Amino acid sequence: MENKPKKKRWKKNNIDYDGDWGNRKHYNKYGFIELENPAFYSDKNCSSEDEFFIRKPTPQERKEIVANYIRKHHKQFVDLWLLADKLAVCPRTIEKVVAELKKEGVISVINHFENTGKQLRNTYEYNGDTSIPYGTGLSLKMIYDLDNKAGFRDWDWDEYRFKTDGEWHDIRDLNFARAEKNEKRFAYLKKVKAPTACNVDKIKFLSIKYCFVILKPSKNSDERYVSLSKDGQKRYDLQEGLREFKFKVNTFSFVVKVDTDKDNLAVTLYDATDMSEIITLSFYECYPLHLENERDDGFIEKIALAFTFCSK
Repeated sequence: MENKPKKKRWKKNNIDYDGDWGNRKHYNKYGFIELENPAFYSDKNCSSEDEFFIRKPTPQERKEIVANYIRKHHKQFVDLWLLADKLAVCPRTIEKVVAELKKEGVISVINHFENTGKQLRNTYEYNGDTSIPYGTGLSLKMIYDLDNKAGFRDWDWDEYRFKTDGEWHDIRDLNFARAEKNEKRFAYLKKVKAPTACNVDKIKFLSIKYCFVILKPSKNSDERYVSLSKDGQKRYDLQEGLREFKFKVNTFSFVVKVDTDKDNLAVTLYDATDMSEIITLSFYECYPLHLENERDDGFIEKIALAFTFCSK
């Protein structure tokens, strides 16, 4: 029987295919933008490709997009409802962004009236040089780029939910996703010659997620779980001038030194027993770390660490 090509389902934001085709789920979440994946429809037998890519701009990124949209449509009518639809938010959210840009003097809103006094549609003026991008130049076109060269978040936190339930959790996927996003954003900022500090100047906290487990060799397999000791999260406030601190998870003891370089925050991890350097991680290069120790009794202790710089 001949395989028929897949049909596009134009109705968005409806949950569908909750079984084996879970990757075809539509997102019905505020601020999540859906991009149709051409590869999903071009391959008749494809079951591994996602039907939709997602983008989730931050409020600051959304503000840049709106400002640059108005800059490109200087002295023109701007359909705020269309912008809201494109950014997957309500019109009121866009109105608040416009009001904020107006208050900051970035734009001006020009009211128009008929001779009878009836108000017509407003036009918007960009108060700066229209040839120079606002902020880092993020635009609506960039967020709809399938390759995501500008480095917008393209995953949902629920896909990487971290449970502190005493079980071992693989935290690598989330951190690789975040590292890839940050690398793309760093490359984009370098390309447009924007200051890299724009993404780190609001960092307030350092979060460390960890999973610790003790393993014992087994005849039936390379290793099996004996006791699941700890998993959880530690959080440190960088606003208070914190530059060095210690933390311990069971037998693993570390010293962390913080480098508050304005262009790229970084932390260096040391073994607290001999102060030997383990690794240096930064905002733009922050990968998960796995360490293990083999004890004299044959047991193996393993720990996974994930460092995250965050603003709240």
